[in-house]
Amino acid sequence: MKRSCLVFARKWLVTWAIVCLIGGVGCETNEDYLDHKPPAGMGSLVVDNQTGDDIEVFVDGRLDRTVDDYGNATVDLKPGQYRVVVLEKEDSDRSGVADVDILSGRLAILRVSWTGTNALAYSIVLSYHTP
Repeated sequence: MKRSCLVFARKWLVTWAIVCLIGGVGCETNEDYLDHKPPAGMGSLVVDNQTGDDIEVFVDGRLDRTVDDYGNATVDLKPGQYRVVVLEKEDSDRSGVADVDILSGRLAILRVSWTGTNALAYSIVLSYHTP
């Protein structure tokens, strides 16, 4: 009886370890952009795409770049306020908008994710980081 309990416990422990390892694969966040230093007298906008969509990023009405799914992009800008619009690249029905203050020497990080409540809107969270 003791031996069968030990075998069961060992199998359970090995299964649990495998599930934990597999469950964590591919879920790492890539925040290498936190090391980005804006050029002197400038700030940077970081778009962290946490969705499965490729997105287009418009800064003050101009298409600036495309960010792949689960990717990120950094744009160096002069300090000031910018209107940032994010559109789903495939059909442009899903969107998000943010007014962003670019501060000298700082990263303005826009984390773009799905809202879960509105299929046509992205959730955009703005935070700042000093590299």
